Amino acid sequence: ELITFTSSIENPNGFLGSFINELIHGKIIKLSTDTVDKNSDPFLTLLHDMDLKEGILMPLLCNKHLFGFITAYKKNTLILDNDETSLLNQLSKNLSFTLTNLEKKNPRNNEQ
Repeated sequence: ELITFTSSIENPNGFLGSFINELIHGKIIKLSTDTVDKNSDPFLTLLHDMDLKEGILMPLLCNKHLFGFITAYKKNTLILDNDETSLLNQLSKNLSFTLTNLEKKNPRNNEQ
């Protein structure tokens, strides 16, 4: 499953890879697997086989660079209102702020 996930991220035309530019800029992405061909990407096939319909990607930035992201999926419709979206945005920003501060405090990184 991790190999499938990685190959989808590394392919700029892949399901996840197509969102990297938006994630780099701190945007939360709402995903729907119903709108695309499940066979177009191995990660989509995996999500379909697990009966996961919708999800979100929350970026984690460190020093303004994409460090990673958190994913959450749901088997049926994932409806996020403005308050929930705002809360997830704040969570993403708080985690990114923490990562950046941890990076700055690590003396090994400051020596480079």
